[in-house]
Amino acid sequence: MKLFRKLFTEEENEYFNVVALVTDEQTGLTRVHRAHNIVTTAGNVYTAQKAAGEATTNAFANLYLYSASITPGGSSTYSATNVIASTEKAPASGYPKSNDSDTDNTGKGTTAVTRKYFYAAADFNAATIIGALIAKAAAAGGDPTYAAWDFTSFGKTASDTLTVYHNSTMLWYNDGCQQDHDHRLQPRPQRIPGRLLAECAGPTADILCQSHRCLPSEDHLRHGPDRHAKRQVRVDLGGRQLKLQ
Repeated sequence: MKLFRKLFTEEENEYFNVVALVTDEQTGLTRVHRAHNIVTTAGNVYTAQKAAGEATTNAFANLYLYSASITPGGSSTYSATNVIASTEKAPASGYPKSNDSDTDNTGKGTTAVTRKYFYAAADFNAATIIGALIAKAAAAGGDPTYAAWDFTSFGKTASDTLTVYHNSTMLWYNDGCQQDHDHRLQPRPQRIPGRLLAECAGPTADILCQSHRCLPSEDHLRHGPDRHAKRQVRVDLGGRQLKLQ
C-alpha cells in the first residue's frame, strides 16, 4: 500500500498535522517538510484530562528533535539517545492555541489545537533531523511523551531558521479523511487518472478511518451507522482500476 501511495498520491492533497519550515536567512528560500504523528497512550490520557478540566498526569509541552528514527508508537517514551543538542524547545508565545491564524501552518483548522516551535539560526544546526516528539520540560530517559513522529530526513545549517507546527484535533483524521461518531463517510465515485480514490468507513468513533487518501470533506456523503462497513481503496490507472480491500 505504501508503494501505491508514493506512485499515485500527491503530498499537497493529503492532510499532514506536522509541518516544518526550514528558511535560509540569506536567500529567503524555505523548504517544507511534513509528517503524520502518533499520539501515545499517555497523550490520549492527557487530552482526556484536559477536556474534563482535570489536573494532568504529565505536563506535556516541549519539542525535542532527533538525529535518527524514534519508531513512533503508542508507547513511545523519551530517550536521551540521538537527541540533537540544544533542540529542547518550549512552544512560542501564545501557543498552544486553537484556530491558528499563521498562514504558514497548512495543518491548522478551527477544530485543531496548534503548538508552534521556533528555532533561530543560532539555536543549533544539524546535518540530519529525522525523529521528533513532545514531552515535558527537561525530560529524562523513560519519561512518557504526548506525540511522536518521523520526518523524511532533512538538515538545518547555521544560516537556517526552523519552525515546527504540531496540530492536533478531536476529530478522526487520517491523510485528510474526516470521520464523525458512528457515521460512515464515503466520497462520490470519481475517475481521476493517476489519483488514489478511497471509500472509508468505521463503525464507531474509536476506529480510525484507515484509507490512505480520502477526497476533501465536501466530496463526502453522510450515511447512517454501519456496523459492518469495510474499507476499500481503488487506484484509477486512466481507465483501469485496481481494487484493494
